Amino acid sequence: MFTVRNGVLTGYKPSPEKLDVVVLPEGIKVLRCRSLEKFACKKLVMPSTLEVIDELAFLSADISVLDFADCK
Repeated sequence: MFTVRNGVLTGYKPSPEKLDVVVLPEGIKVLRCRSLEKFACKKLVMPSTLEVIDELAFLSADISVLDFADCK
């Protein structure tokens, strides 16, 4: 579902409907600019490895809850 290169999330495969709970895979360190543009889910769980969220990573996204519980 997600495109990840060298720990950088660069994009995703769109879903026709709003997803419920989505867990980003471990190993992602960076969310690139617009990497989750127009992404839609009820809850997005960040990986513990996440270090950087670029400006506009969530441009026009429809996410009800961002869960950073395991992030450092």
